[in-house]
Amino acid sequence: MKFANILLAAFALVVSSQAFAKTGKIGPAGCGLGNMVFGHKDMQVLAATTNGSTYNQLFGITTGTLDCGPGVFGSAMYNYVESNKVALEKDISRGQGEAVVALAEVSGCKNQSALGAALQGRYEEIFPKADVSALQVTETIQKVIRENPAVCAPLS
Repeated sequence: MKFANILLAAFALVVSSQAFAKTGKIGPAGCGLGNMVFGHKDMQVLAATTNGSTYNQLFGITTGTLDCGPGVFGSAMYNYVESNKVALEKDISRGQGEAVVALAEVSGCKNQSALGAALQGRYEEIFPKADVSALQVTETIQKVIRENPAVCAPLS
């Protein structure tokens, strides 16, 4: 019962207003719930205990949550964007092209033309400046896809 109370207290801390703020600082305990709750306070023992007792790092690494980076599912897209950012920027500005077709494949989107149109409509947000990072581009593309689920829906 005592463990349940500790877990409930940790959950309450996460729900608090500052718990979800990205700190950009990953301590020795690694990413995960423990780092988000205790990491920015240099309480790495508690962070490691939380991560180890709840097995949340595996979830965070797989899904790209809990400050664990792009995740297994997003890493293929990130790798593609990082390697093809210049061509992708050109094709997204036109709403079509080989880079958009390949991005659709990497993303699992069947409707390449709908994806191209959705990305073209948000070009300024995806590429707000010349030196935008591949991670920022990837995160914005993923946001566009999440906000427009029809762009990755199977063709009828």
